[in-house]
Amino acid sequence: MKKTYTIIHMSLLVIMMLAIGFLAIQVSELDNQYFSELAKKQNSPTSDGFVANKIQNLEKSVVEQSQTIKELKNQLAVLSTTNNKTTNSQYMPAPEYALNEAAFTTTEQVGNSINTIGYPNKISAWQERNELFLEHVMKKAIPFEYNRSKKAIHVLDVVANSVFHQMGLQKDDNILRVDGKPYFRGMELRHKLLEPKNKKISLLRDGKRMTINVSFSKTDPNNSILLKLTQEEFESNIDSLKTDLDTTPVFDQASNQGVKLLNINPESLFSLMRLKSQDVITEINGEPVTNDNIIQKLKTSANNVLEISYMRNELNDKVSVSLSN
Repeated sequence: MKKTYTIIHMSLLVIMMLAIGFLAIQVSELDNQYFSELAKKQNSPTSDGFVANKIQNLEKSVVEQSQTIKELKNQLAVLSTTNNKTTNSQYMPAPEYALNEAAFTTTEQVGNSINTIGYPNKISAWQERNELFLEHVMKKAIPFEYNRSKKAIHVLDVVANSVFHQMGLQKDDNILRVDGKPYFRGMELRHKLLEPKNKKISLLRDGKRMTINVSFSKTDPNNSILLKLTQEEFESNIDSLKTDLDTTPVFDQASNQGVKLLNINPESLFSLMRLKSQDVITEINGEPVTNDNIIQKLKTSANNVLEISYMRNELNDKVSVSLSN
C-alpha cells in the first residue's frame, strides 16, 4: 500500500506541474493578446468601444488565470509536504538484478545433469522488493530470443548472481523444454522457471543436451547443522582453528571487518560447519569478528546455537550450528 500511495502522490505532482505549465502558457498568450489590442487601439481610430471592451475582458482573464496558478501552486506545496511526511524518505528502490544471497544452490553435477535447490522464501522476498518493475528486472536479468532453427529459447545473456544464474543457466544456453513443454514467449518462461515447483529444464549447451533438475526447499539444509560433539570436545578443538585463518584483515561489501579462511583441514571444525576455503566470516551471533577476537567469540558462543554469517563468492549467507548433548 505504501508503494501504491507513493505512486499516486507522484502522479498527482506531475499532473499539477503540467497544469501549472499549461496555465502559464495561457497567461503568456493572454498577455500577448492584451498588448496586441493595446497597439491596435493606439494605431486604429475605429471601433474604440469594441477594443476597450475586449481589453477589459482580457485583463479579467489574466487576473483569473493568475489566481488559478496561485491556487495550484499552493496545492502543489501542500501535496509535496504531505508526500514527504508520509513517505518518510521511502524512495522507490532501485531494480535488483543480482542478489547478495543464495536463492538457488547447485548441489551436484553428474555428467550432463545438474541438481539445484531453490529457496522459495528468498525468491519471493526478491520478487517483493522488485514488484513495481518485476518484469523489467527479469528481462534484464536474462534476455531471450527465439531460435527457430533449434526450436528453443536462446539465452542472450545472464546477469551474474541473478536468480536465473544461480539456478544454473548460462549465456548461449538454448532452453528446449521445461517439464516436457516447449515455450515460445520469454516472459511466460521466466515465470515458469521461478514457479516454486520442482521442474526439469532441458537445454542445449555447447551442442550437448543437458538437464537442470530444480527442486524447492523451505529450509536451506546448509543453514542448520548439528555437530556430533560435546561442549568439551568443541572447546578443545577451537584453538586448532587458528591455522585455518588468514592474518590479513578483510572487509566485506558492507565495510564490516571479516576473517578469511585459508586452506581448511577436512577434519577441522570449520569443515564440519560446511565452511570452505576463501569464505569470509563477518559475524558470530550478530557480532562482528576480527582475527583478534574470532577464537574467543567461538568459545563464548558455544553454549548456545552458533550462528555464523559469512560471504562466499560475493554472496552473503549464514549457517546455524548446534552441539549434541
